[in-house]
Amino acid sequence: MALRQDEGELDPDARGSLPSFSDTYYGDRRLWGAFADGRFGGRYASPHRHRAADLRWHWRDWTLLAQQFELSSGYGNVYAGDTVQNDGVWREPEQVVAVSHRGDFGAWRGETMLRWRSSGVADDSYFVEAYDVAAPGGGTRRVVDFSYWGSENRSLALTHDGEWPISERWSLVGGARIERKDLQKAYRTNFGPAVAPGDLLDLRTYPFPPRADFDTVAANRVDTRQWGGYVQLRRSQEGLWWDDDRHTLTVGIRHDEFSAFDGATTVRGGYVVNRGPWTAKLLFGESFNEPAPRELYGGWRGSGSDPDLAPETGATRELNVGWQSGHLAAWASAWDLHTRNDIVTVRGGAANLGRRESNGIDLGLRALWAAGRHEFWAYQSWIEAEQDRADHGGIVRTGPVGDTAENKTYAGWTWRPNASWASTLRGRRVSARDTVSTNPVGRIDAYATADWHLRWRVAPDDGLSLALSVFNLTDRRYAHPGLREAAAGTTPGRFAANGQWLGSPDFFSSLLPQPGRALHLTLEWQR
Repeated sequence: MALRQDEGELDPDARGSLPSFSDTYYGDRRLWGAFADGRFGGRYASPHRHRAADLRWHWRDWTLLAQQFELSSGYGNVYAGDTVQNDGVWREPEQVVAVSHRGDFGAWRGETMLRWRSSGVADDSYFVEAYDVAAPGGGTRRVVDFSYWGSENRSLALTHDGEWPISERWSLVGGARIERKDLQKAYRTNFGPAVAPGDLLDLRTYPFPPRADFDTVAANRVDTRQWGGYVQLRRSQEGLWWDDDRHTLTVGIRHDEFSAFDGATTVRGGYVVNRGPWTAKLLFGESFNEPAPRELYGGWRGSGSDPDLAPETGATRELNVGWQSGHLAAWASAWDLHTRNDIVTVRGGAANLGRRESNGIDLGLRALWAAGRHEFWAYQSWIEAEQDRADHGGIVRTGPVGDTAENKTYAGWTWRPNASWASTLRGRRVSARDTVSTNPVGRIDAYATADWHLRWRVAPDDGLSLALSVFNLTDRRYAHPGLREAAAGTTPGRFAANGQWLGSPDFFSSLLPQPGRALHLTLEWQR
């Protein structure tokens, strides 16, 4: 059994002087009317509470599993403060019940699982937004509204995975899956009226809508089926070129069928050779990414969708060379990734118009000394990427992949003075990066942060331990690029002479300020 609960709040100091998250945005009645009075907003806040329970019962070759998860939070820094009140509720419950059995069928050793899953958005999730509409006499005027959101999705899946050791050199793994999904197409949404902030003097006069516990959209559910299987054959050979070498060749194929869109067949393969301290790997794999229900059917009134979308496809090639001797190891990897049929939002919907090409080099180093009491590791990566993306007019343009850092560095050191204590210091540096073309910020500065973790095994035999973690040890102020179009900008808003608010031109924030120094204390008990 495992239980978890964590609660937290936004770090108000992390926003710095960014106008998008100013208290004057959230608390100005000229922008929000009575919604600025505190019950549904009025302040920079986004509390979260996450809970999870995992219960498993094992008996012989059988396992019974029951899981309950709930993610509940506000809207963080996703939206600009003059467009959305971030002190809201977005609650995502999920339940899983499964039974599995492991057994032998002659030489075949496999596991079969039957799993039921339910997930969605609870009907008490709400959203407070503001936007401009056409004014009766010309021009625009600002309005605010309140809405409840909800969704329910269920699935039942039967899977089997297993292995057949054909001989000392040959082995086969394979599996099959069939799943039925009962999905909601668009969110259930119930909107209250859109009113001018100056007309909303008291929330008691606002006609709040009912919760989203019923569907307001006709034919808003779809019943889908998907099934598929895979096989992977492996052959091992020793002494092929030298007396002490070992070779492994792996080839595999997978096919998936979907009732909602076309199926996909992918292949993969790998060749690994090892001699003494050296290992070389040559890998290839194909992949696909099925369209999400939101992309197929539309999640809300502003999302692009098309029920005829096809899966995105991709292929990866990688060459890896590694060396390990005693307590020292190093490796280098060069890789290439290309995707096709990327799903992009266009005017009036979505289409498979995207393409992406990425390649990079990764280096790694790991060292142990003092009988394993000290461990050091470091990683360095370089990446180049470009893409074809359609703009909202449907015109395909080629350019760099936005929000991609060209190089990243990670390093860390762990000290274990004895069996009960462990201390880890780790750091990272991410280079400057260009944003997506719709983000007016243009470029995000490089940043470096460090974390420290201390773990004490209080009672090793009883599985009891205590851990202290300090994230962003130096309290570094930095930001990630915003989501989606991220076009809200960072220019402070103002009221024009006629009283019209001239603020963020888009809902989605251009920058996502990251938390400053944070302390986590964890008590863990495993039995």
